[in-house]
Amino acid sequence: IGSPVANRRDQALEGLIGLFVNTLVLRLKCEPEVTFDEFLKQVKAVNLAALDNQDVPFEHLVEIINPPRTLSYSPLIQIVFTLSQAGTTQPQTTNISVEPIKPECLKAKFD
Repeated sequence: IGSPVANRRDQALEGLIGLFVNTLVLRLKCEPEVTFDEFLKQVKAVNLAALDNQDVPFEHLVEIINPPRTLSYSPLIQIVFTLSQAGTTQPQTTNISVEPIKPECLKAKFD
């Protein structure tokens, strides 16, 4: 599972404009003998470990792992999970007009 992270742990970055997003790789195995509660604990542990290492660029992971590549299959990420917490209110700014822009293309690259 891939999941984007804001990658702004340093408070000095919080107010900056720019894209700092990094993709986390969450490796999980769904074993039939594992209970749902145990699996959720595994998901939590994997997610927290990935967040602890969010400063490692995705490209660096690809270099280190060097997975076999094919156009029909993504070896590290087959599913992407994104949580958007954006509100419907417009940001309050001075001397700048801000408005949302709807994307023209809504096609997913992942399932």
